Amino acid sequence: MYNLLFHDTSINSGFLGTQAEKYKISKLIFFRIINIFKGEKQSKEIALTFDDGGESINSKLIKQIIPYFKVKIFISTKYINNKGFLSPVEIKKLHELGVTIGSHSHSHKKFKFNQNKSFINDWTKSKIILENIIGDKVENCSIPYGLYDEWQLKKLYEMGFKKIYTSDPKPINFIDDIFTKPRIPVDSRLFKFELYIIKIFRIKYLYTKHLIYFNLKKFIYG
Repeated sequence: MYNLLFHDTSINSGFLGTQAEKYKISKLIFFRIINIFKGEKQSKEIALTFDDGGESINSKLIKQIIPYFKVKIFISTKYINNKGFLSPVEIKKLHELGVTIGSHSHSHKKFKFNQNKSFINDWTKSKIILENIIGDKVENCSIPYGLYDEWQLKKLYEMGFKKIYTSDPKPINFIDDIFTKPRIPVDSRLFKFELYIIKIFRIKYLYTKHLIYFNLKKFIYG
């Protein structure tokens, strides 16, 4: 299974500012990308995931894609109902459409260096808020900024998050036979000419690009 990672399909949705904008793509480019895979056998091997909980990823958009792909939305609960973010009513509606609702933490902090108690409290709060909104268990989560320590993965699993999504290109084995779920980021750093390359090499091109970028970054920054 390939998990594509998106954020927003509008610069006015979700978190604002230049740092946030680089993770967003236009709605036009979004549909051009997924239309490459839609309706093919390969679409069954692709899940579309969305981080943050920005209002651009609403039921109107999801209705157009959920017949073809599995969809998971990871929400930072502190920002629910804020300007540019989903409301509780819309989150409930998405759940009823068959979207998997997951946590993206409560406060959307960089948790890698957080103290144990602060980390647990933040994720517990997020889980409770989402479960109260959708009336169902929340067992999926994604980690903000892709930064984490291994003990945090174990703790999230113990808290009831059975599927933990990262922005790594490969799964991480953190408990016995339990692995994280890797994702392939798709954002504004995807050049328009690459759409033609994707048509030729399919999902493997996106995966290879991410793998090279990830390893290069790791080599440079350690």
